[in-house]
Amino acid sequence: IRWVEQNCSSAFDKNGNIIGYRVSLREITNRKNFETELNQTNKILNDERKLFSHGNIAVFKWKNQANWPVDYASENVSNILGYTPDEIKSSEYPYSGLIHPDDIERVVGEVEFNSISKNDKFEHKPYRLICKDGSIIWVSDYTIIQRNDNYEIEYYLGYIVDITKRIIAEQALKTSKAQI
Repeated sequence: IRWVEQNCSSAFDKNGNIIGYRVSLREITNRKNFETELNQTNKILNDERKLFSHGNIAVFKWKNQANWPVDYASENVSNILGYTPDEIKSSEYPYSGLIHPDDIERVVGEVEFNSISKNDKFEHKPYRLICKDGSIIWVSDYTIIQRNDNYEIEYYLGYIVDITKRIIAEQALKTSKAQI
């Protein structure tokens, strides 16, 4: 099957009567195949976005600057942390300021270690974040380091998963085993 694009125009005599048609055909199969592939890719990306837009996962893009200011946060960050994406992206709430004081040194060390060792991705050990209402949640953090052609870090792209319920369950299990 070949796709074609047809252009047709009328030819008129000096009195305005149609005397014929000019028709041109151009083969556009490659363009149609590309459009189909692009539509399928967009559908997959939208489906992936839906997976992250509900539930306990938020996607982030952090700038490679002190305190990791947020350049992008998915809409559902408000369900997890209580901040709107615009609040999270403002200078008032740098990401490092959301990390629990007892965890910040370790998290900074993990970022520095993986950045210096030229890793392209890493997973943090679970750490705590302070929500807008002051509550504390535990998160897993999976990060990809985006580097330019000179291998300099441009930004960090990743997602956090709220694992608070799992941590509480693990702590309860340890407590119950200790009492036995």
